[in-house]
Amino acid sequence: MTGTLNRRKQHRGIQPETRAMQRVCFYCRVSTDEQADQHTVEIQLDYLRSRFRADFEGTGPVPMVLVDEFVDEGWSGALPFADRPAGARALEAARERQYDVLALYKVDRLGRKASVLLQAHDDLEAYGVAITSATEPFDTRPGPMQAFGIFVFQLLGSIAQLERSTIETRTMGGKLRVAKEGEFVNGVVPFGYMVSPAGLLVPNTTLVPELGVTEADLVAQLFDRISAGESTYALADWLVDLGVTSPRRWYNKDKGHVTVAPVAAPWSNRRVWETIRNETYKGERLLSFGMAEHTQEVPPLVTPEIWDRANERMKDRNAWKGDRTDTYVYLLSRKLRCALCGNLYTGGAANGYFYYKCNGSKKRHGAHCSARMLRADKLEAAVWADMAWRVRNPAAGLQQAQEKLRARQTDSVEQSDQRAALRQQRATLEGVRLHLRHELTNGLRPFGEVEEDLAANAAAIARLDERLAQLDVSLAVTSDMERNFAAALPLLRQIADELDAIEAEGDRLKMRAIMDRLVQRVAIDDPHARLPDLTVDYTFALGTSSVRDLTNIQTVVIMDPSRPRVA
Repeated sequence: MTGTLNRRKQHRGIQPETRAMQRVCFYCRVSTDEQADQHTVEIQLDYLRSRFRADFEGTGPVPMVLVDEFVDEGWSGALPFADRPAGARALEAARERQYDVLALYKVDRLGRKASVLLQAHDDLEAYGVAITSATEPFDTRPGPMQAFGIFVFQLLGSIAQLERSTIETRTMGGKLRVAKEGEFVNGVVPFGYMVSPAGLLVPNTTLVPELGVTEADLVAQLFDRISAGESTYALADWLVDLGVTSPRRWYNKDKGHVTVAPVAAPWSNRRVWETIRNETYKGERLLSFGMAEHTQEVPPLVTPEIWDRANERMKDRNAWKGDRTDTYVYLLSRKLRCALCGNLYTGGAANGYFYYKCNGSKKRHGAHCSARMLRADKLEAAVWADMAWRVRNPAAGLQQAQEKLRARQTDSVEQSDQRAALRQQRATLEGVRLHLRHELTNGLRPFGEVEEDLAANAAAIARLDERLAQLDVSLAVTSDMERNFAAALPLLRQIADELDAIEAEGDRLKMRAIMDRLVQRVAIDDPHARLPDLTVDYTFALGTSSVRDLTNIQTVVIMDPSRPRVA
């Protein structure tokens, strides 16, 4: 049929539509060696290859090409995606823009905690990678159903976390027993340590060639230099300049071996900070197993006195305190993202002014980003003025959300009718299934014929159930939107009543609280411009995060009205 339509288009002088080729990677995971031995990963991969075969062959709805397959065997879904070997490789490939879509067998293969799933989604989204499932009705690829796909993704993530909590209750007792016996429980091995053949955490005697000291000695040096007054930034730059890397290692107790990340990341100020804050280095490894906690004694790399002194000195040097100095509060902390490299902007001071600077511009983060620093006062004033106007004029501010809501309400009427019709069809198919089972039980027709009819009937019911689930979720989203929209106007009026006093007092803490509540993200349209245009996403209809994208209000804030506009 597709070929016929294309020939008709050519006959009429219309060229057939060209569809962009999407680059796809598969990700599979099993959490135990027993599952690996049962070839569970192969089952997932076989299903993914079969599910997308038509797309790979060019006969499906979306032409695809398979780029790579990432497999984590024996790794928990509660671990962050970046802390699993194959997950780290998948993120590295995404950062290098090697693929467009990450396909999963089920969403719980990506993670079994909602926070892990959302972090993985945000990390992949920052590099332009969407997520889709072969067995579940969601797809976060750009398109008219993207917001719906993200909603279902988050819903399934919550279900995966519930399932994991049930499993975790049964396994925490065993892990606690192993920890009390002094053995290292599965997970990331802290830098400076290694796991002995007996499964114990011991100092790592591996030599760091650039410094001529062991990893354990390097950790002790970091504590000494922080205690002497050096900053985490200075130490990170020192290690980067020498070419010293920070490898990540994972230990699997059942397999009895350590897996090392294929790419050793350069040191960063964050990694130095995490090292100094880690209580394991003073011999106290705090473990949490559900409602139970256990402090495991391990060989210390520094004395408790040195650990305390380094942490006190680091606290004294911490001028930012969560993007805040004694004289300045950054209103858009963690809201600004660079369009060039995908990194967030963070606050800083230079030459007597406060700025936002792209994290990718620092050499300790690898490739140098050319995004320009932005004056914090000018940028924040522009966003605040736009936000304040929309709060004081809620009718205009909510117009976009109201239009989206009306469109969904119109669709909901049709969807409700579709759901009723599909339920009637399902009831009819259930009646047919009972009749077929009666024929099978009483031998009224040949066994093979009835079996084929039953299989076709089951497939038809499964298709109806999938469509019904999609309609149920879509109708639930509309219902959430209606509730949130009804609550939005009173909320904006309440904030509007507070704005005059907050602006008169210049209370930047309260201003930041309002920004946190109403501003979802700010995109810098031209990171090279001194006064770029800003695309601001507001979340005026507050509610569950799953519907924020649907009720979002997006505006363009012009920081430099004198600059000529490009049509």
